[in-house]
Amino acid sequence: MLLAACGDRSSRDVAAPAAAQQLFGQVCERNSAQLFPDTALEARIRWYGAHFRALGEGRLCHLAPAKTEVYRFVWLRSFHRPVAVRVTHDSGGTSLRAKETDGKGGYEPGRVVTDTTVVLTPAQWQELQALVARTGLWEATPPAVAASVGLDGAQWVIEGVRDGRYRAIDAWSPEPVGPQAPVHTLGVHLLRLAGLLRSRSGELY
Repeated sequence: MLLAACGDRSSRDVAAPAAAQQLFGQVCERNSAQLFPDTALEARIRWYGAHFRALGEGRLCHLAPAKTEVYRFVWLRSFHRPVAVRVTHDSGGTSLRAKETDGKGGYEPGRVVTDTTVVLTPAQWQELQALVARTGLWEATPPAVAASVGLDGAQWVIEGVRDGRYRAIDAWSPEPVGPQAPVHTLGVHLLRLAGLLRSRSGELY
């Protein structure tokens, strides 16, 4: 698992289980042209960038105006369709947008064939916040999971922007049990909310 380096910190009250927690992460630079504020992700820009562009997903900092909290899950499976699920929360409510291309995550990106928007309830937003917290995305110390990339598998990229700060987790084929379980649970939860969790054998990896 790769996690963005810590930048400035500030405290904030959140609706998540722990109130008034410290917020860590890279400060969003609005004028930057880089897709990822995190250098570890930016090192994979040729691979990731092609799929993010095909999915119509730009820099997350640019998609999160002031007082907006945004989370994005991009699922790049070697032999199956790339998926992006983005959740945006502001004073007006919470929405989820899910996109899928007809390409393959380890090969050509393809073109968008699914583009769906869903309005989430306050209860669904609170549940999502709790699942994000379990991944350790906003904690001072990153989860103790090794950064590894396999030949055949899937990259689970989870990004978040909150209070103008960015954090990311990049995990390879996280298992539903063990130290990477919270990442797996969050990804599956977002796929389910998006209606993209398919039960076909061999597609969830």
